[in-house]
Amino acid sequence: FADNEEFQAQWVAAKRNNKLKLVSYIKEKAGYVVSPDAMFDIQ
Repeated sequence: FADNEEFQAQWVAAKRNNKLKLVSYIKEKAGYVVSPDAMFDIQ
């Protein structure tokens, strides 16, 4: 997949979309505003 630019673009878009969903969830549940550009470490 390292040479597949279309796959890489889809991967980045999916990661960004999931981060936006998580940021929205955190704001809704905890009241914190978190930047979607921040690094998340979720275990």
